[in-house]
Amino acid sequence: MSLLTCIITNDCKNIIVSAPTLTTAGASATIKITNGNFSSNELALNALVSTLTIATSDIGTDKGVFHVKYSEDGVLLKEAGVVANCDILCCLSKKVDKLLDCSADCSKCASELAEAQQIFLLIKSAETELAGSSVNAAKIANATNKYNKAAEICGGHCGCNC
Repeated sequence: MSLLTCIITNDCKNIIVSAPTLTTAGASATIKITNGNFSSNELALNALVSTLTIATSDIGTDKGVFHVKYSEDGVLLKEAGVVANCDILCCLSKKVDKLLDCSADCSKCASELAEAQQIFLLIKSAETELAGSSVNAAKIANATNKYNKAAEICGGHCGCNC
């Protein structure tokens, strides 16, 4: 069976899912995407349609960790995940912008740099957690915890489209 892969567009507006080849001819295959309390409808696949583009607005959010489940005839066969991090990257960008005006010996800048590093590492770690072919609910939960911690550090930043 081929892999289930998913990517998110750079603007976090769409998730592109490439489903595996049907294991049984004539099987009924579906994709379901969840993100916390948000969820897509079950999306039907067939042998002719194996790549879907789903708007994050159809799921209900464009932030956080999305869990993608592939089932055939009601049996879960594959899982994947993707991090929608546009809000976190915007926060990170603003923190880095502040660093441009700092001198090398500024203690305030040291704390800004430490926060930026922590946010970056949390997001990269969440993405890495979901990059393998053996994604499961535990990995989704761990990636979600990392994303949520990065969002918490970003604090009062509302992103780039305030």
